Amino acid sequence: MISSLDIEYIEAKLIKQGKTLLDEPFEKLANTLFEKFGVKPMTFHYDILEHSNRPRLQVIFETSKQAKAFHKNGSFFYDLDKKNRIWEIFHELMKDNPKYRTDNLFVISGTFEKIAIQEANSKIPKELLEELKTRLNNQDIWEISKTFSSAIFFFHTDKQVEEAKNSPLLNVLENEYFKLIKRYDEFNYLELNQFGIGIDSRENFVNNYQSNWFYYFKDH
Repeated sequence: MISSLDIEYIEAKLIKQGKTLLDEPFEKLANTLFEKFGVKPMTFHYDILEHSNRPRLQVIFETSKQAKAFHKNGSFFYDLDKKNRIWEIFHELMKDNPKYRTDNLFVISGTFEKIAIQEANSKIPKELLEELKTRLNNQDIWEISKTFSSAIFFFHTDKQVEEAKNSPLLNVLENEYFKLIKRYDEFNYLELNQFGIGIDSRENFVNNYQSNWFYYFKDH
């Protein structure tokens, strides 16, 4: 699950909105994992990988904090012991269900909250970004460009960027953009004390990325 267009995100969103329920075999799987690990996944997505004909199970947690409970010592890497235990539980629950294969099962995890925040950010229209620039009335700001879950404020020069880092302006920009994205935060995941923006310069964009957004965001 990498974007709000993915079928597994759309399915999870319907569950979060209370419009659908987790199917019975997966509800039992979620409850079993909660009993074993103290964390209950939000939903699951089962499919067969086309290129390898291998069954895949995506374990989708609501928050990043919940997902980290299945990572090794809180790191980025999945705890292989827990991963194998998920396979064993899934195999036991589905062994008599012809709809699901469990041989050589590929188990991965995803986080609903992360994609929901990205979706909220994607919904901010360009018109509101232009309105924000006008409202800020700061001639040093050249452009505001959305990232996956926040934005980068571009100043004209590198010097202006350095000055902004050590001034109250940075907090002003964060607060103002937070107000924008919060309008679209359907599930109220965003908190100001955990939110941040990026700052950069047109000078850097022109000199090091040939004024090309593709090259720029390839590195960011």
